[in-house]
Amino acid sequence: GLFLPDTHRTVSLLAPHLAAAGLRSVDGAGGTAAELDPGADRPVQLLGAGGWAHAGLLSHGAARYLEGAVFAAGWWGDAEHSEAIRFGARMAERGGEPEVFAAYAYDSATRLLRVAQTAGRDRPAVAQALAVDRWHGPVAGRGFDGDRNPLATPHLIRVRPIGFSAISRNAP
Repeated sequence: GLFLPDTHRTVSLLAPHLAAAGLRSVDGAGGTAAELDPGADRPVQLLGAGGWAHAGLLSHGAARYLEGAVFAAGWWGDAEHSEAIRFGARMAERGGEPEVFAAYAYDSATRLLRVAQTAGRDRPAVAQALAVDRWHGPVAGRGFDGDRNPLATPHLIRVRPIGFSAISRNAP
């Protein structure tokens, strides 16, 4: 396997270069995603992070090199829970495209503003309020545990030539 913890922009440009070096993503069935010259290419499971969760990943002809790659994302534009849907709609209304980093920023700022309204500027009070806050945001879903980890599990997403398909769904 090869882990590429970068954004969709970089990975979509990098994928053809990996293929030129003989590394091609494997599909979900264990075969190669593109038609390969036997012995010329080495199949590899490509793995990514949340920065891949964007339609731009499939641009530049990279889809054929990334088919079968898997990434985990705390937020995904096709998430089916209500806050993720509302966030995507708000971004579209303002002419923006919902992206993972915008979702994290929205989630963090909204949660902090909610908590600050009741806790004020007292740092320990804010920390305590954040620990028990259960606001359903587009990323964190049900909030965070005592170690500040999101209670919702990440989406596992597989890259397909026509888009993305969920391996698992993150439902709060």
